[in-house]
Amino acid sequence: MNSRQPNPVVAAAAARNRGRVRLRTVTAMIGAAGLAMAGVVTCALPGSSHTSTASGTTSTGSTSSGSGVSSAQGGGQTTSGAS
Repeated sequence: MNSRQPNPVVAAAAARNRGRVRLRTVTAMIGAAGLAMAGVVTCALPGSSHTSTASGTTSTGSTSSGSGVSSAQGGGQTTSGAS
C-alpha cells in the first residue's frame, strides 16, 4: 500500500468522530438555550407563590357582600350603605 494514499478505514473513523463532536456540541448548545429560556420564563412570571391575594378583600381587610353591607374583621361591627 502506498503511504501517500489515505486509509479509507481511518478516514471513515475520523469523519465519524468529527460528526460525533458536532452532534455533542449542538446538543449541549440546545440544552444551554433551554436552560436560558427557563430562566427567562421564571423571571417573567408575576410574583412568587407565597404572596397571593384573595379576591373580594380590600386593603383594610373588610369584605363586601354585594348587598351594601360590609363587615370589618376583628370588630364584628356591620355598617349599612354603599361600599
